Amino acid sequence: MKQDDWFLHYMEQHYLAEQAEVLLQQCLEQRSPAPLQALVERLVIEGPHNLPALHLIWKVIVQRRTQIEQDAHSLWHDLKHLLESQGLPLPASSPWEALYLDEQALQRWADALSDAPLAVLEEGRRALRNTQTLLQDMREAWALLRALEEDLEGWAWGLARLAALSSPPFEQVL
Repeated sequence: MKQDDWFLHYMEQHYLAEQAEVLLQQCLEQRSPAPLQALVERLVIEGPHNLPALHLIWKVIVQRRTQIEQDAHSLWHDLKHLLESQGLPLPASSPWEALYLDEQALQRWADALSDAPLAVLEEGRRALRNTQTLLQDMREAWALLRALEEDLEGWAWGLARLAALSSPPFEQVL
């Protein structure tokens, strides 16, 4: 590959990655896979030569999904630090477990901490509820990204199969 060809290829890849990130952000804001699906469908229709482009988009999706997971754990550790600084144990062992704490679970948690001042308990409960809201949004975004990832993997496998079927038989290559 000549240097000019390499540079052009690099710029195309960079542009595609930026375009995928913008469309992915639109998907998350709209809570719909449609913006990115339109790009993927266009690439699939153009044919198997776009497999590297699909792989690049897949990497963008996985990177964003991983970032959401890290953000959720960071948020969780911040909540844990806040509650523990007030002498309150965290009533769940993971960010995703916290999503399932309902009012009864929170009441049992507060009852078990009857020695704590009421204002501290209420502040802890409020912080936990706010964190649950943020975690719910993160979980929904994560699920959308995972669905996009699975769809993309399906399209990529289909294109790979099409490429294999349209290749000359092995005997003809030799």
